Amino acid sequence: MHITIWTSDKCNLQCRYCYEGKDKPGQIMSEEICKATFSFIQKLMSERNDEPLSITFHGGEPLLGIKCIEYFVEELRNCFTKCRFSMTTNLTILTKRIEEILVNEIDDLSVSIDGNYLAHNLNRRFKSGRGTYEIVKENSLKLLSQKKNIRARMTVVPENIENLSENIEHLISIGFRIIEPILDFTNPEWNDAYITVYDQQLRRTADMLEKYRDIDIPVLYSAACKTKNSPCDGGSGSFNIATDGSIYPCILSVHKQELTIGHVNTGIDYKKVTWIQNLDKIKNDGCIGCQRYEYCKSTRCKLVNYINTGSYNTPLPIMCKMENSAVKIAKYYLHKKGVLPQ
Repeated sequence: MHITIWTSDKCNLQCRYCYEGKDKPGQIMSEEICKATFSFIQKLMSERNDEPLSITFHGGEPLLGIKCIEYFVEELRNCFTKCRFSMTTNLTILTKRIEEILVNEIDDLSVSIDGNYLAHNLNRRFKSGRGTYEIVKENSLKLLSQKKNIRARMTVVPENIENLSENIEHLISIGFRIIEPILDFTNPEWNDAYITVYDQQLRRTADMLEKYRDIDIPVLYSAACKTKNSPCDGGSGSFNIATDGSIYPCILSVHKQELTIGHVNTGIDYKKVTWIQNLDKIKNDGCIGCQRYEYCKSTRCKLVNYINTGSYNTPLPIMCKMENSAVKIAKYYLHKKGVLPQ
């Protein structure tokens, strides 16, 4: 069971590429909704026969809802023995108490940091316009000295794609050992020329890693590890709970009222869940014949298509290019590692 809890819609930054836009609702989950969410989770898990529970804290900036996080960590750890917590944070807020929670309670922690000073401050700024690189680096160093398995979550845009390998190496120099560069697929500027540069940069990264040990960059091999698409489990094995208690099937669908599947006070609308999951059964006509049809996110998740193109069965072209690029770089990387024959 995986549940994402939106502890806060607020954010103290105004990143230029934020997929949630500038007009966020600006709420922090109330004590009442926290308690109702906990009760909802208890009811769900009572029907799951000791199934592991995975909780992700999300936002906005989730740490703005730190009291909610403290509440859920305490209550859920007391209630469920098989419970893991994860979070992605911009790490611009770090009190002593927050530091303790991030180090001791968050099992899988990701920090949003896009590379060096120039790459990071290009987009990740306070609302005043001031860049956040120095404070994020300082806070990252504090946490990395106590917790080694922190993931650097890079957002990659066309403007900094030419320096991707350089920025990955910069994050290694800070002390990150797990680095995940993610293309901002909502950016309309992506084209074939940029994807060619992306491929070149990942090959350069694979070459660069020969001088390092114990560095994990999943994008270099993820396509080779990918299993065939499973059916959408939004509303059955996966839930997103917004600050107002509304329930959605996935992160990208939150705040899109037509995709609401319930509320923590009233439960799940299973007719709506069935309708969403049945979308999987409709083929993407434009993708038929592609060798990656059974592996690609665009053929599995019809809501991602709808949210980005307005059509459940029409994917963003950049997502197709990303999928094919992932296959090429995995082959290159695994050849270098000796896993695949030359």
